[in-house]
Amino acid sequence: MLLATTDRYIHFLSKCWVGKSHDYTQLKVEFPADQGWFTGREIGVDL
Repeated sequence: MLLATTDRYIHFLSKCWVGKSHDYTQLKVEFPADQGWFTGREIGVDL
């Protein structure tokens, strides 16, 4: 998983995941919802 800005600045690069892992599962593991990682931020995600 890679988190970057629109100008391609990389903020986060996760460990490698098995190809069959879903992106949403990776997001939940790397950034638990109870910690408010994205509060007050606008994010865009792919399908």
